[in-house]
Amino acid sequence: MRTIGTTPGPRKGIPGSYPLEILLGLALLAAMNFYFFPDQPAFSRTVFHPYWLVVLPVAVRYGFFGGLWSGLAAGALYFILRALSVPDVSLIELAGFEFWGRPLFFLVVGLTLGEIRQVQIRRQIELAVERDEARHALERLENQYRTLAEAKQEIDTRIISQEETVSTLYESAQSLRSLNEEEISPSILVLLRDHVGIEAGRVYLVEGEELVLKARLGESPAPPPERLPRNQGVYGQVISSGQTVALNDLLEGQGGTRDALICAPIREPEKNAVMGVLCIDRMPFLKLNHETVKIASLMADWCGASLTNARLHQETRAKLITDDIIQAYTAEYLERRLAEEFSRSRRYKLPLSLLLLTPPCDNGDGLRDDVMISMSLAVKEVIRNIDLLFLHANPGWFALLLPNTPEEGARIVARKIGEKYDALMLRHDDQAAAGSLHIGVAAFAEGLEGPADMLALAESRACRPNEG
Repeated sequence: MRTIGTTPGPRKGIPGSYPLEILLGLALLAAMNFYFFPDQPAFSRTVFHPYWLVVLPVAVRYGFFGGLWSGLAAGALYFILRALSVPDVSLIELAGFEFWGRPLFFLVVGLTLGEIRQVQIRRQIELAVERDEARHALERLENQYRTLAEAKQEIDTRIISQEETVSTLYESAQSLRSLNEEEISPSILVLLRDHVGIEAGRVYLVEGEELVLKARLGESPAPPPERLPRNQGVYGQVISSGQTVALNDLLEGQGGTRDALICAPIREPEKNAVMGVLCIDRMPFLKLNHETVKIASLMADWCGASLTNARLHQETRAKLITDDIIQAYTAEYLERRLAEEFSRSRRYKLPLSLLLLTPPCDNGDGLRDDVMISMSLAVKEVIRNIDLLFLHANPGWFALLLPNTPEEGARIVARKIGEKYDALMLRHDDQAAAGSLHIGVAAFAEGLEGPADMLALAESRACRPNEG
């Protein structure tokens, strides 16, 4: 096994080693001074003093304390030898710069170099500690990676050996792509029955402060309630935590009566908000394991994604104000926009007209596509950019709203639309659709109480074209 942190760190010196080096170095220099330079006590007349050979290396090698003690020792030795070389030296002479100047220089230089080196030593120690921690972390990550790799290999082997793989399950789950919300909840229970083997289950969706039963499969020991409080019991735990709960594990050994084996949250993908609960009430005992819990959670997530798409589709259709084929605004939007324009005309005394167009061949057998298209084209060739074309609630009828247009101008527009329509229909060989459009004209007047009266007047005149 590899040992962590065995690489030598920065050299801090063995305790007591640098005093020994200082003592041996200065002793050797003193001996050389005594035997080879007896006329120069303490090497007093040399340009480069030999004591630097002890002070500088020790300070650079051992840091602050090495520089301190080497400077003190070299200065003390110099002072003693220099004082002994002068017979009958007085205290006043010893206080002169000749005796203590160079020892002080030894001390200052040793301390300075030692402190500089000490900063480097501290930084090296910090880097060594960081390096060792990084090695420990790397080894932990390597062990975790090996463990995860082994676990992944085991899981992959399990998945491949299963009778129904996740890919097969995903292909079957394409039935959840319906945009009808009412079809999704039963489909998820059918998938669980076919691929997991459940015998009974339920789907609850959140509506306000309650859970409302949307679908059920099989027979439960007791009839499931249609509505449940969303914040009570296990259902509240699933909604608040957003985690799947296996009730057989939760109530094991507690003597509790369970009403479901597995409860999985149905989540909205983007917001991750819980929008319902998927419950498995009954299934074979041998299939009740961790893999089943995972599959139930997976299917609950698919159910949430499908419900979200279906609701988004419904919201989009509810907001849609134009018909895709005829390119006219819907009948629902007609009521809202007519009310807005009617209120604006009443407040600001502006003219407003409404045309109601009915096809000449509306005999109950259905409308031909060419008639509808000809009506739409005839209107679009005449109207302005500010005019609005709507589908009427009656199939095949059109409503044309003309803001800032008095009744006389609306009648001119109606005549032009009739002429355009007749010209378009003459191109068809079939004469079954021949005949003029029935166009009812109504204009804003003080006697009208609301937009509904204006629309009713246009409808009555469209049914009696001679009065329109």
